[in-house]
Amino acid sequence: MKLTAKNNLSQKLFQEMAACYLEHYDDRFLRSIKIRSEEHFEVLNAIRLTGQLAGLLRITKGRLFLTNKCTKALNSGGMKKLYPLLFNASTLNSIGFS
Repeated sequence: MKLTAKNNLSQKLFQEMAACYLEHYDDRFLRSIKIRSEEHFEVLNAIRLTGQLAGLLRITKGRLFLTNKCTKALNSGGMKKLYPLLFNASTLNSIGFS
């Protein structure tokens, strides 16, 4: 997937993702928020950064790719294999262990 010059997802893509995510909430305030950059949509940004910390995503020449580790996990067990990898990356890095 092609990224912007700042290595963010395209504005159209993350706005569509934000709209799908926010439509599940009844709060009118959340649905009226206009998200202008990936950093402002914290959920998506956190997921992408955690995927990179877990070694599931890599950026090469301005493009975002799945790593071999991610592809093998998806092929062998699907999301059941990815959740522990994402969990470990998010918890260990949030408390300062690497």
